[in-house]
Amino acid sequence: MAQVAKEKPVTPVTKEKPVTPVAKEKPANTADQLMNAILSSQSKEIQELKEQNKLLIDQNKQKDDFLNIAVHELKSPLQPILLNAELAAKGMIDQTDALKEISDASNKVKDLMSVILDTSKIDREEFELNKSQICINNLLVEAKTMVDCSSEDTVPIVLETDGELFSFVDDVRLTQVFKNILDNAIKFTKKGLIKITSEINVRDQKIVIIFSDTGRGIPSKILPHVFEKYATDKTNNPNGTGLGLYVCKQIIDKHGGTIHAANNN
Repeated sequence: MAQVAKEKPVTPVTKEKPVTPVAKEKPANTADQLMNAILSSQSKEIQELKEQNKLLIDQNKQKDDFLNIAVHELKSPLQPILLNAELAAKGMIDQTDALKEISDASNKVKDLMSVILDTSKIDREEFELNKSQICINNLLVEAKTMVDCSSEDTVPIVLETDGELFSFVDDVRLTQVFKNILDNAIKFTKKGLIKITSEINVRDQKIVIIFSDTGRGIPSKILPHVFEKYATDKTNNPNGTGLGLYVCKQIIDKHGGTIHAANNN
């Protein structure tokens, strides 16, 4: 009987899938990144230093200009004081007239020294107020009277008040603000009038005081900076110190109020 040979089962061969090579990223160059960061930081610091240096140069120039103006302003009233005293002593002019000239010039010196001292106190943060309950309109009348007495051949000052307006303020400092604003208005108003109004803002119950005049107005380049230190129009006011309105703003700010300037439309 014939035998049938059985074939051995064939074991299937499993083919491995080809492995796709994965590209490895190169490690970041830490040294380059650090150097770029350092250069960027140094560039910013250099720019800041340049800006600070420019600011210091501008401030030093402003201080030099102010010192020159202050010296000139002090010399201006001192000359008539000495001249009138000498002429009166020799009997060359009437003593009453001489005393008036000396008094006016002395007041100019006093005002200039006051604004310089006030600026110094503000810079050292030593500027304090002595507040009490005061009628604001009385201070306006006082400031107007002081200006009327010290100025001749000036435009009229019209005062329109709304009853008795009381507030807790430093009467000396607030009168100083009112007088300074009036002095500026007189200096630049050659015809027309100066008007002062005071009233209560019904909405927020704050006292609003407006000084207006018919003068030529504030130059557009000065207007945005008019309350900043040393801001003055050298063309129309070559001897101005640029400190008066700066001190005024500091006084008003210290009272918790606001002060603004605008030209007539």
